Amino acid sequence: IEVRQDRVVVEVVRHKEKKGFSAKVVVIASGFNPGLVGSLGLGRISDFATGAQTEVTTKGIDEVEVYTGREIAPGFFAWLVPTSPNRARLGLLSRNRPRLYLNRLVSSLVAQGKINQAGEELKCRRIPLRTLPRTYGDRLVVVGDAAGQVKPTTGGGIYYGLLSARLAAQSLHRALVKNDLSARSLASYQRGWQEKLGQDIRLGYLARK
Repeated sequence: IEVRQDRVVVEVVRHKEKKGFSAKVVVIASGFNPGLVGSLGLGRISDFATGAQTEVTTKGIDEVEVYTGREIAPGFFAWLVPTSPNRARLGLLSRNRPRLYLNRLVSSLVAQGKINQAGEELKCRRIPLRTLPRTYGDRLVVVGDAAGQVKPTTGGGIYYGLLSARLAAQSLHRALVKNDLSARSLASYQRGWQEKLGQDIRLGYLARK
């Protein structure tokens, strides 16, 4: 992302093919991506966990199950969420070795007769536990997981992300009407989401610690 005086230029690479785009403003909603926001001088999110999840076949599981304990997901929790008859998503959060803990959980649930062997694909994704120091700049705002707008207690970010997206849209609308997309103008976005969510996120992080 290159911020110029009159526009923002974004270069993306997909399937080894580069494409360029330009716009008046860019909204970064890419998920947790410390390299991208760090390159823009917005600081870094100082703490995160990693979620690991896989698809499994089940045996008579028709309700969500939650598992806790140091041997399962230290400091966090694991879940088994039915998605269709005899199918479910099994996952957990952990600061360290999420694949190891998930493989152990798979083996345990297989031994208990709750699931069959997990599918081959195991996906991991980092979940921010702290917020980005600065979520705006000249011609840009950062929203959702990319900004650390996540509940530190559960890793959930849908509600926080949607609320912050609405606040970002309102700030961008005002800035576009005034034809002022400077960082000073877009700072209202950060003030808005911090007023709505800041205390909850701070208290949630203290509870997590």
